[in-house]
Amino acid sequence: MFKRLRESLRGDRPTIAFTALAFILLLNFAVAQIPAGVSGKKVSYSHYEGSVPRALITAQNVKPLSGKNILALEFMLTTFRDGNPTNIEVVIESPECVFNYDSHLASSTNRLILYNAETNLLIEGRGFVWQPGPTNVLTISNDVHTIIQRVTNAPVKNEGALHIYSDHFKFLAVLGTNANTRIAYYTDNVRAEDPDVRLTAASLTADLSGTNNVKNIVAETNVVIVHKEDNSEAAGERAVYVNEGGKQLVELTGNPHWHDTKNEGRAKRFRYDRNSRMVWLEGDAEMKLPRNSVAQPEFLGLNSKKEGKTNEPITISARVLQIDLTTNKTGRVLVAQTNVVILADNTRATADSAFFSEASGVLRLTNGTWGGDQFTATGALLTLDRSNKVFHAEHDAFLKLPAKSFGEVKKKSKAADDRSIEILADHYDVHTNFAVFHDNVRASFPAQLNGIGHLTCDQLTAQFRSNKVQTLIAEGHVDLQQKVSDPTNAIDRQVTCEKLTVKFLPNGSIQVLHAEVQVIAEEFSHNLKTKVDRKRKLSASSVDIQFGATNQIGKLVADRNVYLEENRSWGQGERLVYTNSGEEEVAELIGNPKVLLIQKGKKAPLSMTGEKEEEIIWNLKTEVARVTGMLKAHPVAPTNSVPTKKR
Repeated sequence: MFKRLRESLRGDRPTIAFTALAFILLLNFAVAQIPAGVSGKKVSYSHYEGSVPRALITAQNVKPLSGKNILALEFMLTTFRDGNPTNIEVVIESPECVFNYDSHLASSTNRLILYNAETNLLIEGRGFVWQPGPTNVLTISNDVHTIIQRVTNAPVKNEGALHIYSDHFKFLAVLGTNANTRIAYYTDNVRAEDPDVRLTAASLTADLSGTNNVKNIVAETNVVIVHKEDNSEAAGERAVYVNEGGKQLVELTGNPHWHDTKNEGRAKRFRYDRNSRMVWLEGDAEMKLPRNSVAQPEFLGLNSKKEGKTNEPITISARVLQIDLTTNKTGRVLVAQTNVVILADNTRATADSAFFSEASGVLRLTNGTWGGDQFTATGALLTLDRSNKVFHAEHDAFLKLPAKSFGEVKKKSKAADDRSIEILADHYDVHTNFAVFHDNVRASFPAQLNGIGHLTCDQLTAQFRSNKVQTLIAEGHVDLQQKVSDPTNAIDRQVTCEKLTVKFLPNGSIQVLHAEVQVIAEEFSHNLKTKVDRKRKLSASSVDIQFGATNQIGKLVADRNVYLEENRSWGQGERLVYTNSGEEEVAELIGNPKVLLIQKGKKAPLSMTGEKEEEIIWNLKTEVARVTGMLKAHPVAPTNSVPTKKR
């Protein structure tokens, strides 16, 4: 190997790749004066420090020059490690060299080749000066090219030679007992390259003080690092490469920034682990991702196609951003930590930490909040799944929606409508056309919006179209409390059941309400004009209600085990049909109906029953009841009463 490398460097071959410098010019030696009569002859000299041999100097031909200088043709300087002539440390060759045998200075305008067979260390250039002393200094003026075959135990892919190119070069070697300082300086048009990475900079400093290996490299001014596999590029004012303890780390500072074909980022400092292929952006870190990288349900307002914003990127910022480049060749895995902020169109998210996979499109926020003019969502964990188009929240999961999500409800005031719907649950999922809230669901609707009020249940499903809620389905321990009002009445309602379905009109008002399984409803109304209070209770197996335009009940149908109480009067049957025309409120009881009326001004109650096929028509306003068949006017006791409320 040593012979092959040496022969490859001789002659007018193209410049060989630049590598690191190691232990060159280690010796501070004194060369004896060239004896007379050696002109035109081959010479060979040994150099000693005391009694220890340090170098061998040879030339194929020597010509005397003025000023104690000689011209050494086919010049070679071989240094020994630890004073052992068989342990060659470095070899320097040049076609010709001017050597001053008084000052020990060697210089040439010709080319220089330096190599080390043991470490495959090679360096060449044109025009050099070598000056020995307590610190040996080698300066190369032009066309510098170094190759360092790195020695490392680190499992770096495509581990191979490091090439360094520059216009100018200086190498310092500090000699002395236990001294091991070897520093190489490269300036002007610097380029360093290995199988994975290409670096350019104005200057580069390599510390070769390790065991024939690159200990660290510092590149400065207009530093650009390109990763060859994906053509991603990082740039800054200073880059530091450290090869120590089996790790190869690169740190980039000085307004560093990074980009590939899709993404870009910036921070105060970049760190890159070549072994694990992990990148850290630290200090005011920011990444910009393509808008379609994080697709989300349209209901959350993140896919709104606003003019001029269709192609705006999504921005993620944090104290630290970590990018995993090992997952696959087309995707990135991004982890953000501390003070995470995500901006997407008209939305903003914050979190303690975030995880994003470009390949799968999954974004997870820990202790996150995501909000905009369409919604606000919070939870211990928020997840946006691009592939399945699902937004998931869990642990104290909260969702706040504007009132207009239920329709364009008219307001008397022209001020901005800041009314909202708030839903809290253990966890929920928002899909493109529906959302499901699970466990300990608590929903609050603003007064005079649609009459829903406050709702609790085990599970709540919202179905919507074009960002407008069309249907709500509440299941399991449903408890609905409503407060509605109109110019005449203020009404409080409570409904408990096992399942409740609410359908809405386009303007956000309730169209139909269906309750089933152990339905219990209570209503208290206060007439604002007459100051008269009314109490009403209803129980049944199922109840269907149709509402008028003012959220007043227009028609109600209750089935099975029906019991209705109006103030102190009551009625029961297998089916109840209630209608409200405004002028009259009529309850029709069918299926073994019974009614007991407590009429004002009457001393005794009026009671009646009907057969199975008969019905009792009860006018709730006039307190008059009639049976469509035989009238049985005798006292009766109810066979069913309002059950005890579950809550």
